[in-house]
Amino acid sequence: MQTTRITIILTLFFAILAAQEDLPTVAMIVLCVWALRSAEHAIQALSLSVVIKFLNPALYPQLGTASLLGWGVLGLAGLRIGVAALQTKTPRNPVLLWVLIFSLVILAHSMIVSRDSMVSSFKILAFAFGATTVLLGFKVSAARDVNWIPWFTGLWTTILLLSLPTVFVASIGYQVNGKGFQGILSQPQTLGTLLAPVAAWFAARLMFFPLRETHWVVVGIALLSWIFLLLSGARTGLVAVLGGLVCVIVLSLLTRREWRSQVASSLRRPIVLLAMFMFVSAMILFSSSIEEGAKQFLFKYGKGQGTSSGEAITSSRGAGIDSEWKNFLASPWVGHGFGITPLVSPDSTRVLDPFFGLPLSAPTEKGFLPTAILEETGILGTLCLILLLGSLIWQVSRKSDIATTWIFFTSILVNVGEMVFFSFGGLGLYIWLIMGWATSSRWRKLDEA
Repeated sequence: MQTTRITIILTLFFAILAAQEDLPTVAMIVLCVWALRSAEHAIQALSLSVVIKFLNPALYPQLGTASLLGWGVLGLAGLRIGVAALQTKTPRNPVLLWVLIFSLVILAHSMIVSRDSMVSSFKILAFAFGATTVLLGFKVSAARDVNWIPWFTGLWTTILLLSLPTVFVASIGYQVNGKGFQGILSQPQTLGTLLAPVAAWFAARLMFFPLRETHWVVVGIALLSWIFLLLSGARTGLVAVLGGLVCVIVLSLLTRREWRSQVASSLRRPIVLLAMFMFVSAMILFSSSIEEGAKQFLFKYGKGQGTSSGEAITSSRGAGIDSEWKNFLASPWVGHGFGITPLVSPDSTRVLDPFFGLPLSAPTEKGFLPTAILEETGILGTLCLILLLGSLIWQVSRKSDIATTWIFFTSILVNVGEMVFFSFGGLGLYIWLIMGWATSSRWRKLDEA
């Protein structure tokens, strides 16, 4: 019932925001105040703010000021969570040490190596503040035994339900390119990135956990998340979900023996057997249509057809990866500067604060995290990042349940095609909220929600 109540409230909230173009800005101001109530309210404010920043401009035309206020929400949320951590004497999160080490190394690197030290410094400070805020916030809530399943399930369901009508309105649901589905969000790729953990979460509920009498609702939402993920054409999201499942299975074989029975029993579940039967039947009856649809998805709606599947997968990112690798080879030990593009003038990508001249935004288009971080920080920064990722994976792999572990690895693997790991002004905040939840979650039965 708690999940249903949250879904109804959030559905009304986002529906009302579309009634007047200034309401998203007003909502962000309200979230700034909401974030000051408690650490739990701060996390709620952060998760709502990141969705507001990426709403569909066909429904929410004026989001510029609202997006800028997202930094205010993050700042106030960090302040409130810091106070709550001091008040409750929250146990130290081991990952925070590696966040600090990585950030200090990259900050020093930015001051010495980067050709645009101001932008690099601001980006690493924003990352350090954002990651600390999220990890500490979930640590505080874990100490208070807060269950985040109803909140995130309600938020995800809201996005799915509000996006459902837009499937039939091309000017809204397919506004960007007329082909990839975006729902109430700004880009098909944004929807795919956001839905990747959602698809993994609901698939885990159906595959690995006992179903209650209302399981048909879960089945419907799971189907909707997977259908929208495929309609978006976001190959990155699909690869991340499947890769996350592989990581969970590997962990169950190597370290988490208690998961083995869940994985084995999933192969005998009626819902899984039915899905496999329907899949095989569809492959036989509609082989030609499915083959054509697979080509459209794999080759991005016809682009690059005639090449191999491997070439199709790398076609949209291959040139960028090749360029990043060449830039890395030109300076392998320290790279060219955190968060910047070596061959583009810094002034061409900067958005400056009109009052103080400080950089508000300096976006870069980088799709593959490994080569991007090698290009920017060289072997030195990459080794520090590996230690940070290792601490995150260690925390999750030894204490989270199978569902949160799946969405954690899905969130990490999203960065194979969309490098958002450091982007707290964008989807990186959403990815870190999922990872923060996973690192601090306690084992609990999934049907408690």
